[in-house]
Amino acid sequence: MKIALTQMRVKQGNPRENYQNLVSFAKKAKNLGADLVAFPEMCIPGYLMSDRWTEDEFVDELLSYNDKISDLAKEVDIIVVYGNIDLGDGKNEDGRVRKYNAVYVAQSGNIIVRRKSLLPNYRMFDDKRYFSSDALESYELSTCDVVTLSSGMKIGLEICEDLWSSDYKINPTQELIKQGAEFIINISASPFSVGKSIARDNRIKELKNLVGDKFVPFYYVNCVGTQNNGKAIVTFDGDSRVYSRAGERQWATLIDNLDQPVFDRLKLDEGIKPKDFEPLEIAPYQEGLIVINKDSYYTHITENFLSRNNNRKNLSQVEQKFLAVQEAYKSMDEMLGNPKYVFGLSGGIDSALNMVLCSLAVGKSKILAYNLPTFYNSDKTKQAASKLCDRLSVKLKFIAINDILEEFNKTLTQGSNLKSITEENLQARIRTIILMAQTSENNAVLINNTNKVELALGYGTLYGDLAGAWCPLGDLTKTEIWEMARYINSSYGQIIPQELIPDKNYKFNIGQILPSAELKENQFDPMIWGFDDWLLEQFMEYKKQTPEKILKTYLKTKHSCMEENNMFDKYGMKNSIKFIEHIEWFFNKLYANVFKRIQAPPVLVLSKSAFGGDYRESQYKYKFSSSYQKLKEEILQSDA
Repeated sequence: MKIALTQMRVKQGNPRENYQNLVSFAKKAKNLGADLVAFPEMCIPGYLMSDRWTEDEFVDELLSYNDKISDLAKEVDIIVVYGNIDLGDGKNEDGRVRKYNAVYVAQSGNIIVRRKSLLPNYRMFDDKRYFSSDALESYELSTCDVVTLSSGMKIGLEICEDLWSSDYKINPTQELIKQGAEFIINISASPFSVGKSIARDNRIKELKNLVGDKFVPFYYVNCVGTQNNGKAIVTFDGDSRVYSRAGERQWATLIDNLDQPVFDRLKLDEGIKPKDFEPLEIAPYQEGLIVINKDSYYTHITENFLSRNNNRKNLSQVEQKFLAVQEAYKSMDEMLGNPKYVFGLSGGIDSALNMVLCSLAVGKSKILAYNLPTFYNSDKTKQAASKLCDRLSVKLKFIAINDILEEFNKTLTQGSNLKSITEENLQARIRTIILMAQTSENNAVLINNTNKVELALGYGTLYGDLAGAWCPLGDLTKTEIWEMARYINSSYGQIIPQELIPDKNYKFNIGQILPSAELKENQFDPMIWGFDDWLLEQFMEYKKQTPEKILKTYLKTKHSCMEENNMFDKYGMKNSIKFIEHIEWFFNKLYANVFKRIQAPPVLVLSKSAFGGDYRESQYKYKFSSSYQKLKEEILQSDA
């Protein structure tokens, strides 16, 4: 039996186009000799549909595709496994008809349905808000029985989270194997994050160790593309792959010529991975097919296979995140109607990197760049902006806003002087008014340039530089911004001016441009770059570090993981008073600026925890706990 895994681009809220893509891949799989073709989770509607799941007409349209796919399977003579919504008989607590995230098997004019057992309800996932699970309610897996194909073969079907059962009371994989599944197919809509691929491999190994010799081949198929829940934009990188009975990724050697778009591969004995063999895996963010022939050990794979030299396990974190940003730009470009893009190009690193990422993804011809200086802006930053645009062959327009700012000053003060912070915010908002006017005039979209540390500490003006359609850099710390700039310059030539990029210890040499908002004289960013990036990463990790935990570590060791970069010595943080003062400044800023993040544009998720619809927060006045105060006193007394 030949099984095809289809790593398909799923377009959110576009069932007609998704169905057409499914038809095309099903026919291609049949032409490759496949008996069964599997597609990702919710491949007809898209996964992150939010409250559209509550619209009866939308659900009815989705269900209408089941008959079409059943007819397709019969016509093409192939078994089609795919994800769509399913309706139950009863009602939820809210009075609406129960809905299920389901996997369908269409064969010989019949349809078999199995429902998702484990429903994720964390990060950007809201499955329990919309879907039911018979298994979770009864702690039995009656709705996740094996499926017997027309050939008599028994297969187990899972949906995404069903694989990640270690924190649940039920284990779908183990149960399906007990029921006699000869192999398992997991259809997924699993968002990208750094390290997800390795975590998935480790999870399969855990299941193999749990089940032992009874473990069966495991086929994982994930979608590609970009979807969002209104505040969090996530990418799906695919990572579709094949696991052997040994719980190892399956590898194969090339038989035919590499230049052929479709070719045979010979599968190795399980667990053997010589250097000249390739993983059965499709390149990140690419559509493609893997066709496994269980009997003859031969495999077909499309031209988008992942070569050994481009193995995603060998990609650095910055390379993985670069690919994710590129995918997001391309997908959002289509989602927004293929517009032009307006950038406020300040001459700093954030806007420079953002514009380059946009240019590489959708083309420089779509970019409209503006530099909007006042008398506070230096010649150095204006020259850096010009240099970047020259290298990209993008026209840069200078629009000075001094006169507008002075008119605001006169109107607001009638001769007196504005507070410094008021004048700073005015500059940011004047610039945004001009940039938004340019979007209207050019049928364009404004892109937000804010990075993650600025979002965290509120270093941006609401209705000013925090405006934009979406925020590509909002889950990258400043140190990651510099790292990605270095990566681009090394991979694509010296595009980004070197005077914007410090060395790897975050030191700027003479002649380089220190980070500054340039909204007043001699202004420089108040952050301690490197140290504050680390603090934010500790706080934002999925199992986050609180101020109390950070103080406990400090009390115990008087150093942190940042000591290897000499951060403590460089900034005098081994002085307990200075360390505590900075911790309190950081967390007070973090919580005082929730109101800005609530109103900020959607953020592209690149880590395990991003602001917006991933990490969720409430607006209130933050108070340090009594345990924090005790730790603080203990630290200060220990130094007395």
